[in-house]
Amino acid sequence: MVVEKNKLFVGNLDNRVKWFHLKEFFAQYGEVTYTKVVVDRETKRSRGFGFVVFATDDDAANALEKANNVAIELPEASFPERPIRLMYAEAPAERPEGERQAQE
Repeated sequence: MVVEKNKLFVGNLDNRVKWFHLKEFFAQYGEVTYTKVVVDRETKRSRGFGFVVFATDDDAANALEKANNVAIELPEASFPERPIRLMYAEAPAERPEGERQAQE
């Protein structure tokens, strides 16, 4: 398993969290260069996880240390938020060119 030291997997996201919420939240820990909330292809709803890429490995380590198990507070929320789960993201597996996942 190869991990990307400047990229964090963010789990346990509330389904109302958008990419810009991640960018705003994680900016306090370092320079954020990219965020993504993964959505279901059919429903377009959040799948409850995403990714944050930082400019440096140190920024990502700082966020991992300080933001793990912390809730992302949304301004429109009327109830307590869930604590997020953070870990270093794994590098995508390399596949031979032209290979596709089998469709079931």
